[in-house]
Amino acid sequence: MTFTLDPISLTNLILSIIILALGIMGYKNSDDKAPLFIGIAFGLFGVSHLMALLGLKETLTVLLDSNENHRLCYGRRHLVLDSL
Repeated sequence: MTFTLDPISLTNLILSIIILALGIMGYKNSDDKAPLFIGIAFGLFGVSHLMALLGLKETLTVLLDSNENHRLCYGRRHLVLDSL
């Protein structure tokens, strides 16, 4: 695991952390769950940017990029997603 200093990923990580903190603060101030959910979503983006900075970008690529067809089953209907 090597640390790669990519300024775009670093900036995105910092902004994701800030938005996560703002979402938590917004939830505490208003008891509305929407800011919390938005903050959590940006926190998950932050995790992916952190993985890219830690040199785990190839792991993300393997998880997200596949040459096989994926099949999602919804009861009797099947939706086949082809990779681009």
